[in-house]
Amino acid sequence: MELISPAERSLNRPATRRGQPLAIPSVACAGRFVSFEPARDPSMHGSQLVLLWFQEDFGVTDQQALDSLKAVDWNSKATDFQY
Repeated sequence: MELISPAERSLNRPATRRGQPLAIPSVACAGRFVSFEPARDPSMHGSQLVLLWFQEDFGVTDQQALDSLKAVDWNSKATDFQY
């Protein structure tokens, strides 16, 4: 499982002793992605990865979220599997 770090934005509120209040996008998303090619071990049958990310709206409409998903290094993050 891999968390894609959410974009943070400052809130229009005064800083506290803990620092400046920040907000992240309000919609939490999870997706299980499967490839029928192994990520590392050629003797395996495929690879998979569960990704967690945040975005502003429901559905895959957020370009920043799409770009973040595409930037994941599949070969280093995914887990190989056999049937």
